Amino acid sequence: MSLSRFCRLAKCRTALSLAALLLLAAVPAGAVEGLQYQGVITQGAVATTDNNVAGDSSDGVSFEFTELSLNFSKEFDHGIQIGGQGMYRSYGDTYEELDIDYLIVSKSMVLGQAGVAGVRLGRFKNPLGLYNATRDVAFTRPSVFLPESIYTENFRDLLLSTDGIAAYGDLFTESGEWSFELGAGKPRIKSDSLQELDAYQTRFSDERSVVGRIAYDHDGGRIKGALSYLALDFDMALSGTPPPPAPPIPFADVPGELDHSRWIASAEYSWR
Repeated sequence: MSLSRFCRLAKCRTALSLAALLLLAAVPAGAVEGLQYQGVITQGAVATTDNNVAGDSSDGVSFEFTELSLNFSKEFDHGIQIGGQGMYRSYGDTYEELDIDYLIVSKSMVLGQAGVAGVRLGRFKNPLGLYNATRDVAFTRPSVFLPESIYTENFRDLLLSTDGIAAYGDLFTESGEWSFELGAGKPRIKSDSLQELDAYQTRFSDERSVVGRIAYDHDGGRIKGALSYLALDFDMALSGTPPPPAPPIPFADVPGELDHSRWIASAEYSWR
């Protein structure tokens, strides 16, 4: 790890620690009761043979795979809860950012012994597959890296979360637990959300996102299954100069549109 990178990481950790202390100091003493907070730090070491992953890993060991998060939650009366997480993530030369991972206000209602239902408002994690909502927490992943065919990194922000509203529910039965979630809002689009557009200046408009999942959990997680759906739609205008080998002819405000949808079927069986 280079000295400059170590200093950036140290500054990030210090900033998050100070933010946590300021948050706790700013909360009235009576409101601290029931406030839960915790942090997670993950540092990866990657060595490969003929390709680079998370930095220059083919010539040695790369330590450029770092995740750091600080989250909080607090419950109030009448089933109201707030929660959020700030996160720093660095992945080689591909990704380095300090961001609000999620920030929600939720209202839940107990349906007797049958289950629970509720609604979330704010930035919520997209319930795609079995691991998208927790893909950045190492001990919830089944491996160091998740399959790119589902948990794509090249437009990670679009898949990770949505700014909007989501309804959810859990149904408890004798055969297992069913969970449902359906959300809509604005996808998280930034200039580096689509790596293929890094060479251009991009303006986005009319962003829309719909995401949903139905999942089944049997015998405390021994058997899991899920069917997920995601639809993204937005307009964009590109400006800039094409990279080689295209002719270097500048252009401005060339319109474009992304219309993307995917279905994901997931299944997992666990045993000792």
